Amino acid sequence: MANLTIGYVTCPFNGEENCEVRRTVAKKAKLYYVGAMGMITPNLPCGQAWLKKHTKFINGNETPLPIVKEPEKTAVIPVNEKKPVKKPKSLLDMFYTSE
Repeated sequence: MANLTIGYVTCPFNGEENCEVRRTVAKKAKLYYVGAMGMITPNLPCGQAWLKKHTKFINGNETPLPIVKEPEKTAVIPVNEKKPVKKPKSLLDMFYTSE
């Protein structure tokens, strides 16, 4: 599934207008845009600054949408889980174990 579109930019390589600007979900949350040339991700800070400056953001106040963090995953513990059966190491363990 693609990330949400947060704005639009004109591609500096081929002049295509209204390329969709999106943000990665990774820790650094980098901006990138998608157009006829494919997905373009400026990796350097000056490239990210250029993209932020030239993007027409959807929320209207010329600032990027806030980064939405994914909810933390909680561990699911089964309620009726049976204890694993210990296999005896020797024949004497079968007779001298207490449970």
